[in-house]
Amino acid sequence: MQSEIHRKKVLLFLNLTGLALFLSMASTALQGKVPSFDKVAAASFASLHTPFLDRFFVVTTHLNGMLAVLLVSIAVSMLLIGKRRWKALKLYLFTIITAAMVASLLKLFICRERPKEGLLDLSSYAFPSWHATLSATLALIVYTLFVSKIRNGAARIFFGLFLLFWPMLIGFSRIYLNLHWSSDVLGGWGLGLFIATGSVLLFDISGDNGDG
Repeated sequence: MQSEIHRKKVLLFLNLTGLALFLSMASTALQGKVPSFDKVAAASFASLHTPFLDRFFVVTTHLNGMLAVLLVSIAVSMLLIGKRRWKALKLYLFTIITAAMVASLLKLFICRERPKEGLLDLSSYAFPSWHATLSATLALIVYTLFVSKIRNGAARIFFGLFLLFWPMLIGFSRIYLNLHWSSDVLGGWGLGLFIATGSVLLFDISGDNGDG
């Protein structure tokens, strides 16, 4: 009982932290100006450019694009169906679909332009970063449904660290390729954290905690 209460407190803390991060970055994006920390981050990443890193981050960023998220979601859904984890399947699909839709709609509402001269040709708006949002959402929901249930401590730590590293790598790829300002990525991470933890808390309250 105590461990479950502690778990929910941690989830609530992460949920509010994600919301605060998203709102602070959204207020920056809505001002219509590029703040100095975005310009500094863009210049710092621009100084790192090499032909190898350009190719590496182009490949990396596609690993969390719409097609990749769809394929991962199909694989996760098939795995959960095979194990008859119906509650977990509902939690996963609800979380991913919500994150994808909310991030896409927010782009149309905030209408922030992307940095100029990106390494990929994109026409959509910048804030929040869809890739950052979905990478954070995927990492957290996969950890909740699978990694947290691994009994081997070393394996759980390894996969947990990988899922922590993954959103960071995707977010960095978006800034490196000059497709997003750093605040777009921070806002996306915050939104993903808010949606994923909020979904888990919502399903906990409704009795569908993803264990079934």
